[in-house]
Amino acid sequence: MPRSHRPDPCESVQFAVLGYAIRMMETETYRPSRIILLGEDASQDLRRETSLDKLVTAQSPPFFLWHTAEDIYVPTEHTYRLAAALAAHDVPHPVHVFAHGSHGLGLAQGAGAATAWTTCAASWSPNRSTLPTESPRQSHHDRVTPNSHR
Repeated sequence: MPRSHRPDPCESVQFAVLGYAIRMMETETYRPSRIILLGEDASQDLRRETSLDKLVTAQSPPFFLWHTAEDIYVPTEHTYRLAAALAAHDVPHPVHVFAHGSHGLGLAQGAGAATAWTTCAASWSPNRSTLPTESPRQSHHDRVTPNSHR
């Protein structure tokens, strides 16, 4: 990111909660999303600078990642590859991939097992008062990456 666009350290992100995260803006596969987010004429440099997996460092905040395996718009590979980038830098990052559910569930109310993502995120969150939750269900806090076999 160009130095003029770097955030003030006093206003740094404490943690991130991402659902259906598009990790990379460099390929044509997600052109519609890239156009919406970066504009029609985004340069290759801007596309590279906004590819999330390339921005991860050891100083990145903890991430909570969730996805649904049935998402037809963003393959779960994006979540797994972002998790791998976070793991490579020892950034805490619980990952929850739910077997059922379409893209864009939001809070996932009434969406079967995926409904639990808000409870999982709230119980993980470094600042628990900022995330919505439906019930105090228990969540696991293990880091799950594509190479984990749990």
